[in-house]
Amino acid sequence: MKVTIPEIAWHNRDPVFSADFSPATGQSWRMATAGADADVKMWRVVPQRDGKDAEVTFLANLKRHEKTVNCVRFSPNGKYLASSGDDGAMFLWHERKTTGSDQAMAATFGDDDAEQNKETWSAFKMLRGHIEDVMDICWSPDGKSILSGSIDNSAIVWDVKSGKKSFILKEHGHYVQGVAWDPLSYYLCTISSDRTLLVYEAARCNLLHNVSRNKQLNSEVKSNKLFVEEGATKYFRRLAFSPDGAFLLVPAGQVPTADDVQNVTFLFARSNLKTPVCYLPGPRKPVCVVRCCPVLFELRNKQTDNKQQRFKLPYRIVYAVASLGEVIIYDTEQLTPICLVSDIHYACITDLAWSSNGRVLMITSYDGFCTILSFEQDELGTSYSKTPSPPPPSEMDVSLTDSKENVTNNT
Repeated sequence: MKVTIPEIAWHNRDPVFSADFSPATGQSWRMATAGADADVKMWRVVPQRDGKDAEVTFLANLKRHEKTVNCVRFSPNGKYLASSGDDGAMFLWHERKTTGSDQAMAATFGDDDAEQNKETWSAFKMLRGHIEDVMDICWSPDGKSILSGSIDNSAIVWDVKSGKKSFILKEHGHYVQGVAWDPLSYYLCTISSDRTLLVYEAARCNLLHNVSRNKQLNSEVKSNKLFVEEGATKYFRRLAFSPDGAFLLVPAGQVPTADDVQNVTFLFARSNLKTPVCYLPGPRKPVCVVRCCPVLFELRNKQTDNKQQRFKLPYRIVYAVASLGEVIIYDTEQLTPICLVSDIHYACITDLAWSSNGRVLMITSYDGFCTILSFEQDELGTSYSKTPSPPPPSEMDVSLTDSKENVTNNT
């Protein structure tokens, strides 16, 4: 693994709040970043080769937001980009092929970025429904819907084709700081600074679980809040499903100890999203982001006794956990972390992004810089070539409660 901090003014030295890689494969990857300068920027990232540092090339500046941009996420097919910001708006972008005359005209009419842009991206749709900052977004696996979370205490499910709201989820009592869509399309999850995790049934957005306490984590504590208090994670609580849908990884966790409270990441098994199956201790500061590597890996030792394995899986899932000051990489085969990277930024970490082949992990920070973790071929392991077996059954037999506003016919 090689750690590189490029000397790039990613967003004019303003804080960088988010990054995401296009899922397209190849020898280099397109990456989008979001910043406090109200811009979305597109980059080309080439991983380390022959001992050289990873290379980053500017591609385009995307201007439509009026305030800080908090999140960027590519669609599952990589053709579209969604961005959200403090202006309460979401924009959907696509690349537009242009001619030299188009660029000349843009420069003539005062577009300062026209001469520098190597690509042209256009906002073809604006989604406006939140009345406050939109902090986190995610796409449905089929790319037909988007889930957004805002500090107006709500989450919204959007229909991409029509640009209209399908459902408004209003169960949270404070800022919605993280959202996740089950890769198998059964669940939606939101997490808030009100210290609750909400699990919905995706098709009808019925609330299944309100998760906030667990009495079993510490027998000496009668009532244990699972998540850290408001303000502890500053901006985000970005949660994630594993790529096979078997686990939900939730940041901002806490477990009481004899002397203090330990910061943790909770893992929920798909078969029971009401109670964590385990937690990952370690960070000195609260966990704010979890991102799973999109690649599944072969077990290191296929002869390992099942009792020594954390989870009985035929493959390994690799995931990165970011606290406000460090990044820890784990997998599902061993109890100890694969690696820990700390003291790389002067301010808090804001987001993580994996390349589609799992060889690059991007770290963004409030200090205006980004760190690139590059892995050699097979350094994290050999890719799992078989089709993953289905995870444990979902909880669709749970009685559902109709607890949100369906606005399909009201917009």
